[in-house]
Amino acid sequence: MGASDGRSPGRHNDNQPSSVKKESKGEKMALCAVGGATLAYILYKWYQRPTTSHEEELKETEEIEEATAEFDEYRKGNSNKVLALGLPASGKSSMVARFIYDEAKTEYEPTNGFNIKNMSMDGKTVEIWEIGGSMSKYWYTYLPGTGVLVFVIDASDSSNFPAVRLELQKLFDNDGLKLEKTKFVLLLNKQDLTGGSLDKDTINSILPNESCMKDHVVKIVQTSLLQATVDEFNTIKNTVLELLYQ
Repeated sequence: MGASDGRSPGRHNDNQPSSVKKESKGEKMALCAVGGATLAYILYKWYQRPTTSHEEELKETEEIEEATAEFDEYRKGNSNKVLALGLPASGKSSMVARFIYDEAKTEYEPTNGFNIKNMSMDGKTVEIWEIGGSMSKYWYTYLPGTGVLVFVIDASDSSNFPAVRLELQKLFDNDGLKLEKTKFVLLLNKQDLTGGSLDKDTINSILPNESCMKDHVVKIVQTSLLQATVDEFNTIKNTVLELLYQ
């Protein structure tokens, strides 16, 4: 889901002022920004592409993989990336809005692409990447460099639980995320519509098997992004940031 601000989907990068950094670090951040812009443009053009032949599709896939590998070189050793994934209408845009602006918005349009927001926290720049739920088959291209993956789940829609479990299984089994020791936050959203927190058995029915989760730190949070107080959401935010900089 994306905020209905009238802008076309793509890379939305809101930079907030941060403290003065050493020149070498500034140069590194500049390289990351250039690499990120290049990768974002290629991925966006890929998603918006017209139907192509099999040969053209293979060539475009190779271009994406090359751009991703190049971007990874810029990001090496820099795990300041929080990636927000989830099925359509789960509340990803609400999470990003609360994280960056501490705003709870009720009107959103589906995110047809992705958004990137920057925030400064304790002198560090944190990147929040939100990827559209309809792009699940391309999620793997956004995984490299992820410090914390927040998977947002609509806890009020049990009909989607099997699909959620399947997507989580793929993510926990991803070799790249295992290698980078990516931490997970499973955010069970829309508690205001469920009448309260989900019980342990229901949560276990959503989670993949424990054997594929053992390689990751996993935190489970139950909330309503729409109704959570500032203090309640700050607790969630601090959980994510603590995992990011462990």
